[in-house]
Amino acid sequence: MSRSFSWFLALSLGGCCFSPSVPHVSAANTRAPTAPHIQAPPVPTGTIPRVDPLDETQRQSVAISRACRSDDDQVTQAERRYASWVDMDRGPSCHERYIGYGVYSLSLAPSCVERLTEAQTGDASLAAAAAAHMATLQHLDGLLGDASGYYDRESYRLDACAHGQELHPQLVAAFDDFHRTQAALDAVQTDIEDRAIDARIARLAADPAHHTDLVIETVVDRARRMTRSLERARLERSHLVVDDAAAVRQAIADYAAEVDVLASEQEVSLEFRTRASVLSEDGRAVAVRLDGSAFDRHELMRIGDGDVFGSPQRVVAHYNALVESYNAL
Repeated sequence: MSRSFSWFLALSLGGCCFSPSVPHVSAANTRAPTAPHIQAPPVPTGTIPRVDPLDETQRQSVAISRACRSDDDQVTQAERRYASWVDMDRGPSCHERYIGYGVYSLSLAPSCVERLTEAQTGDASLAAAAAAHMATLQHLDGLLGDASGYYDRESYRLDACAHGQELHPQLVAAFDDFHRTQAALDAVQTDIEDRAIDARIARLAADPAHHTDLVIETVVDRARRMTRSLERARLERSHLVVDDAAAVRQAIADYAAEVDVLASEQEVSLEFRTRASVLSEDGRAVAVRLDGSAFDRHELMRIGDGDVFGSPQRVVAHYNALVESYNAL
């Protein structure tokens, strides 16, 4: 069975409490480590005729995610690195015990700038969000380079921390701008993604010849929505907590219902059906955690490995496995 669409890596769990902490390493390591990602929206490749210009807007949106995710991760890690040793309210005194950690620099990818620039010629909402985020990244590129060099060379010993104190409010403001423009861009991209996928599923639903495709696309879409509902999950006293438990439970139920439909589709590969079923079990395990089942000490130690039942990491890992199987159909 040839697939009409493909999925690829784009979204991250960077805002979730389960993100790996910044390691304490030497000041010489000024480049940020990369963060894990979950896979994001399908893009049409031509089997179903394109009748909606929204498809092209989605192509641009997804291209931004692919090209810029590393840069966004670098900024997030740079902020964590800096905040790990400095008082973010008062700024540096340059007598801090771990001042040698400094701050990560940013190596802004030309492809990110190119994709953000290209997006400014299309959809108005995407164009505005892309322009704002590009300006923020370009500002941070220079600012973080300045700050990284200052602390790496220990220049604060020569000016009694004067430049460090000058840089601090600029860094705080730039990090705030980054979170604001990133959130705005993400909201626009999510809206584009949802509208494009809904339109594509509607076209499939209108053609009985594409029934199996419709089932598959709907399963992956519901899996995406379920996984996305856990992006802001957090731990509180060993318990899984989300902002809107009802919405998460509904996303889990919606996905489980589509997996039940998929079970009767014998034309679909056994591997895809199995992976979809495994992810459904993960969803039910999350629901149990939300009912109050706490993670034990050993589970908390392994929660970042993606194999602890009821953890968002396990959902992400098995969602990505489902997408890999989808792309192989």
